[in-house]
Amino acid sequence: MDRYYYSERPELGFNIPFVIYFPKEKTSNIVGANFMTPSSTDKKNLSEIFSDLKEKTSPGRLFFENNIITIVPLIPRFPKYNMTYFTSAVYNNKTKLVEQLSREEQEKMKNIDIQLVKLFEYALKIVRNKGYEVEDKVILNGYSASSKFITSFACLHPDVCKAIIAGGTTGLMIRPIKEINGIKLNFPLGINDVETDLEGYAKIPKFFFIGRDDNNDPALCKCKLDDKKDANGNVLPKLDENGNIIPNLKDGKYQAYYQTLYTDEEVDTIHKCFGSLPLERFKNASEMYYNNNMNSNFNIYNGNHVTVTQDPNFIKDVNEFLAKLYIKQKIN
Repeated sequence: MDRYYYSERPELGFNIPFVIYFPKEKTSNIVGANFMTPSSTDKKNLSEIFSDLKEKTSPGRLFFENNIITIVPLIPRFPKYNMTYFTSAVYNNKTKLVEQLSREEQEKMKNIDIQLVKLFEYALKIVRNKGYEVEDKVILNGYSASSKFITSFACLHPDVCKAIIAGGTTGLMIRPIKEINGIKLNFPLGINDVETDLEGYAKIPKFFFIGRDDNNDPALCKCKLDDKKDANGNVLPKLDENGNIIPNLKDGKYQAYYQTLYTDEEVDTIHKCFGSLPLERFKNASEMYYNNNMNSNFNIYNGNHVTVTQDPNFIKDVNEFLAKLYIKQKIN
């Protein structure tokens, strides 16, 4: 595939550089957007970005194999943080990450969803100018933190989204409802405090997947070991299923272990309304999406957070999902 790097265009409304990968043949009429986590967004690392996309992000690789034009928004990392800016920081909630960013960094990432809409508009013009006939919607592909981001983005802007492939969500994809059990679900957990075209979001084909051994938990606050003691009789710290030390309940409420990702209030809501383990939350989301006619597939494959995309059944199912999008595009 041919690949081209495009700089951010603040005068057009976006501060995010991006790459477009073009198939050699101009028969492709479908566009995907792959939200990955590159170590750098610098043009000098274009080969590294391409290698990561091809080798580490399975749906991204399958875009290439299916001759899908691929846009990769290079959402910036900030040097003093290990986590990418795909996290809930983009939703203006009061996580520690948002509080610690400089004013310049906050301004750069302000209204990131609107920035992406403008980026897609610009990128699709480039694609058409190169002779490809494509529609105004793109397939959104994301894994882990970026998978949660794309479901929230699509809920706000379903008009630019053709389909969603979201893996490793650990059951934390947006719930397109305003409340559950009398508890308000504010964005990004739900849609209580935002305006969205819920009917449009419901129509989008969605492919969610998780590994049956996936214990990765960004909303960590679950004890499995209670009052365990060492050889000297000292009480050991409570650990989650990944072996991480977690905080105790405070006034009957859960507290966030990863303060940069979710607030205490959000983590308490997640554990009480969605479930305490990733697979439990995933099944909870599946039932909720099904009951609300959300046009979704929820798939569980062999593997953990890292190995799930190696399951042959996953590759087969994603290819079939993409094939249906091609057929629908041609009919329309």
